[in-house]
Amino acid sequence: MDEDELLRNLTLEASQYPLGTKERRRIVNRILIILDRPGRLCRPRRDLSQDCYEDIFAIAKGILFLHIYRNIKSYNPSRGEFLAWANHLFKLKFEDAIKEYFYKGKKLSSKKNMEQTFEEINQAEEINQIPDQSSSSDNPFLSEQVRKCIEEDPTGEFKATYTSDNPQANFQYIALKRLDGYQWSELSQELGVSIPALSNFYRRYLQRFIPIFRDYLSN
Repeated sequence: MDEDELLRNLTLEASQYPLGTKERRRIVNRILIILDRPGRLCRPRRDLSQDCYEDIFAIAKGILFLHIYRNIKSYNPSRGEFLAWANHLFKLKFEDAIKEYFYKGKKLSSKKNMEQTFEEINQAEEINQIPDQSSSSDNPFLSEQVRKCIEEDPTGEFKATYTSDNPQANFQYIALKRLDGYQWSELSQELGVSIPALSNFYRRYLQRFIPIFRDYLSN
């Protein structure tokens, strides 16, 4: 079975399950792993400076992946291959990512405004990501059980998953720092990774690791 056929079959299978089910998350995660491989997504808008391009590219991937998870049923195999559909969407999401990077109602003019923008984006994505929490707070990471899960890293993926070729900038470290109240600007300075890249990485893998949290909290 070639990759196109595999993606088509996975998409049809994922579409059979409602949003929020473990089965849909598991199947879509397989799709996203394939899309995350080098060369699968196009490189739109090369007129941007290299300094910001990779950050915008990472943000666009996060937006695309969340869209695919939520709207997997909108893919119609009779109209073309899955990768063509995903790349068409990616070009649109890339424009959205540019707006998120440079604008929030007005052009961002300072590091403080940049941090605030990505803080708002991150908070919107974090809310209710991890289910079955008894805490009344909007922040799902207030649960000590969730903290324990991150610290124990039951599958080893939290520490093994990192960004920007920096093993210290791993999901486990970033998640625990966020639990302790660290701001993105502090983590960015400490790890040498831009705020957009950190925020996007954290949101993306928070979504992907939901099955691990579910399994841990159900035991």
